[in-house]
Amino acid sequence: MVYDYYLKLDEAMRKAFNPTPNPLRDEFLHKKVEYEGKEIENAAMTYHTEKLKHISVSRFVVHGVVQSHNMTVFPDNNYDIPLFGTDIVIFEKMLVVYCDVQPYVKDAELTKKYIEPMKSLHEKYKHLPDEMPRGREWLESISTGFGISVTTMDPKYVDECFKGVLEYFNLFVSYVKNATPLKDENRKKEIAEGRKRVVGLFTENDPGYGPMKKYFGKEWTDYYFHNILFAGE
Repeated sequence: MVYDYYLKLDEAMRKAFNPTPNPLRDEFLHKKVEYEGKEIENAAMTYHTEKLKHISVSRFVVHGVVQSHNMTVFPDNNYDIPLFGTDIVIFEKMLVVYCDVQPYVKDAELTKKYIEPMKSLHEKYKHLPDEMPRGREWLESISTGFGISVTTMDPKYVDECFKGVLEYFNLFVSYVKNATPLKDENRKKEIAEGRKRVVGLFTENDPGYGPMKKYFGKEWTDYYFHNILFAGE
């Protein structure tokens, strides 16, 4: 069964922001190959708005093995809005879900403004299981510690996880709608530097790079990672 979570994420995002779609070549909108008897496909959509520099929504499927539903929203550095990111990875007997709303800069002002309001959602969903190492230690340096981090051998939790992802996204939507442009040029520079660091971490460490390079080739995958999936710099 291939889930439609990425389409539901796309629908929620478009309803919230009414974004402008970015033109993509057909090979990046949808790509399908066969590899050692397995069908592999990837679908992606990207957008932007005045406040949001780059929005990517995607689904990567190795049929019969794994499916990954992803949405990442990179704000423009004229605002102090955090980054929203979620990844829902479903195996036959394993589930890995990550969702967080991460400021580009961690300081007292942005912690109070953006991280403190997340604590009630964290309390609501902290019962979700995290039974084994996730292999994403690189996220610790930018994680708020108050998002959703699930790793379990029981995929039945996926619907509850997705419900939580939507609640975090709705909180993020409120941040975007209330955001006003920054006037302090030094603050803009600080946000831009933080964004560059965060986008670089995602681009260099995302575990999807290896499988995509294997199935789709290095040239396609490099372009996809830098210009579609993580084009927020």
